[in-house]
Amino acid sequence: MNRIWNRKHTLAACCLGLAMVLLSAGCDVTSRKKDQQIRLDEKQAASRPSTPEQQGLDRMRSYRGKFEQRQGLDIRTHTKAKVAEVENAYQATLSNFGSPECIAAHQKFIKQYPGFNRAGCALSELAGMSEFTNPETVQYYQECIQKYDDCYWGDGVQVGPFARLELAECYKRTGQNARVEALYQEIKDQYPDAIDHGGQLLVDLIEKQ
Repeated sequence: MNRIWNRKHTLAACCLGLAMVLLSAGCDVTSRKKDQQIRLDEKQAASRPSTPEQQGLDRMRSYRGKFEQRQGLDIRTHTKAKVAEVENAYQATLSNFGSPECIAAHQKFIKQYPGFNRAGCALSELAGMSEFTNPETVQYYQECIQKYDDCYWGDGVQVGPFARLELAECYKRTGQNARVEALYQEIKDQYPDAIDHGGQLLVDLIEKQ
């Protein structure tokens, strides 16, 4: 798959997600200050040259609210303190990304905090740290789609459609072309505005194949 995004960028994406979490001011999705900042960002974006890279950054900024809304669901079903605990635990899993210790930390986190938004992020990352042809990788991505489709990273990437794109790559490596095309079609039909961790539309990445 000829994509600008690849799993080697996962750590950078997670760091970007953390930065956006910090900017979100404690998951307070109704903050007037954040609304003003978003409007300011939009005005500044309108004045900049519209390169593909800039368009990607602008999408990630504008999609940040999707992450905040999903975190808000966790707050409504638990407490702000619990969500803060989960967030701190999630950030701790990112240390030495890709190492055996990091993989073990992700596995422990997913078991300890099932159903939370960050569990979906962690599960997708866990899949990304394994080989495309590993049967566990397919299982991880399938579980992302089945259980965590509506989860988001801080940069506005939705777990479900992104998992479909990565799962398609797994199937592509093993010659399961019918499954590849079925996943691509799902993305086109159901998630036309979904992005990768560079802010590129997944449908555009598919068209480049």
